[in-house]
Amino acid sequence: TPLHLRHELYDIFDGITWYPENNEKRVNRLELQYVGSRPWICLGRGGMAYNNFNIFADKETHAIKISHLDTNRIPAPNQLLAIHIDQMSDLSMVNEVQHDLLALDAQRIPAMLPIHLSSRVMDHSRVDQEIKSYPSRPPLQTLPDDVQFNRIAALAKSWVTHSQRSFQQIELVVGHLKSEYQLSRETHNQDLLKEDSQICTIHDFLFDHKAGPDYQFASAAAILLRSLGYGTRLVSGYYVDPKKYDRKSGHTPVSKEDLHFWVEVYLGANIWMTVDPTPGYEVLGPPPGIFQQALLFLTWISMRLYQHLWLISGIAAMLMIIYFARVWLIDRLRTLLWNMDQWDRADKKILGAQKILESRFAAFKLGRNRHETIHAWTRRLQSMSSHNYSLLPNFAERISSMHYRQLSTHNALDESYLEDLEVCRDMLTTFTLRSIPQQFVIPSKNKPLWGKKSQSPKFINTISTSMN
Repeated sequence: TPLHLRHELYDIFDGITWYPENNEKRVNRLELQYVGSRPWICLGRGGMAYNNFNIFADKETHAIKISHLDTNRIPAPNQLLAIHIDQMSDLSMVNEVQHDLLALDAQRIPAMLPIHLSSRVMDHSRVDQEIKSYPSRPPLQTLPDDVQFNRIAALAKSWVTHSQRSFQQIELVVGHLKSEYQLSRETHNQDLLKEDSQICTIHDFLFDHKAGPDYQFASAAAILLRSLGYGTRLVSGYYVDPKKYDRKSGHTPVSKEDLHFWVEVYLGANIWMTVDPTPGYEVLGPPPGIFQQALLFLTWISMRLYQHLWLISGIAAMLMIIYFARVWLIDRLRTLLWNMDQWDRADKKILGAQKILESRFAAFKLGRNRHETIHAWTRRLQSMSSHNYSLLPNFAERISSMHYRQLSTHNALDESYLEDLEVCRDMLTTFTLRSIPQQFVIPSKNKPLWGKKSQSPKFINTISTSMN
């Protein structure tokens, strides 16, 4: 989606109403082909002229189910290649009633009958490269003999000044209709007719009302392009709106409100290009590439962010607070867990206090280095502080002795462990993230820290002495 499903074609215009070309000659070109075990009724497309136009993208397949449609015509996209109906392999059951429009040999299509459609999507970016001329084909370029159509032709020429016959010229006409005229679904076609005269409704739409239903947009575009020499026809059918897509079922419902009118421009070799001049309606293009998919994804993300701007801003602010306060938050959590006494052995709790203290000092680049003993670390901390903390060597002594102490195998705490725990509590209370910067000299970023690639000889000697 978006997808235009064609239902009927109109080639003849008498100034008021569009009519289909009843005497159109059609050659039976239906063929039966099997893809695996599935029969597909194909529309034969021969001729070098058709195959030499490199204006199509890859094939696409759509599936439709018709619930309430009183017709035997199969709504199908432009450039239809084949249809598949389960177990239908008899060509006599399908007829081509108009160009690329098929109908079942029945009064109406059975309800909820799945119909698979295979078609080709036109890449409009290749049209100007491949189509050098737009051939004439009566009655596709016939205009009513009325002086008011001269004014319409003058309007069309004023819109495409300084541009040659090309797809860009068609886009200019469509762009003017979409930007300068308004879609009014409440306006009926009969309301555009004056009671005392048979004035052209297209003329009234273009120069007076400048608002109307999609039928007026399509009729105006077809006549404006005909006055510029293009072959056009009006198409009625159904518009599959991507806004109605149901992600849960994977289907897009189509109702009578989706009845729509648009235009097709003749490119030659029985190739027609879908053009929709009505505001709010888009034409299906080729599947996007990787870059386009990434761009569409970024656009989708931007729209979602914009729709929930306040919520996203609040979450972003909260994440920033958490990021900048992460050290404090982690420390508070670890300290809380340590105080909850959820330890099966006392020595594990003392080692937990050591880890909390080391992480606190490490936040200010005062942490214990990888090969530094606990005694050397506490002496280094004392040298960086103006306070004579007797708590530091006492803590180091108790941690060192605990590593060589015979560990208790039961959960009860003996007297020595209680003294160690009391020292650990005093350490955690004295040296907090708030008090450490006030009690110690924090090394600058440019100053080499202990334990880096270059170590001072004094530190190495201290380690050697401690090991001895």
